[in-house]
Amino acid sequence: MLEGVILLSLVCVTLVFAVFRLARTIFSLEDKVEVSLDQIDESVQIIEEILKRPLFYDSPEVREVHRQISLVNICLVNVARVISETEDKSEE
Repeated sequence: MLEGVILLSLVCVTLVFAVFRLARTIFSLEDKVEVSLDQIDESVQIIEEILKRPLFYDSPEVREVHRQISLVNICLVNVARVISETEDKSEE
């Protein structure tokens, strides 16, 4: 009987340690994601300012680069939106 209690206690301590490490990893990841989202937000604002400016060179290459920047801007906004929606759902 005593051996079972000791074994069960060891298992519980091990599980608590594992859960604690997992929680620290999750919180660390969450902090890194928040910092990345802040950086993305700053970049998106800069890109939006650039996209509002008229083009002074009428080359197809320049127009394509401008179009690609617009697409990247849309993708970054979508990624940030999906991540923040995921965080909002997990908080509820």
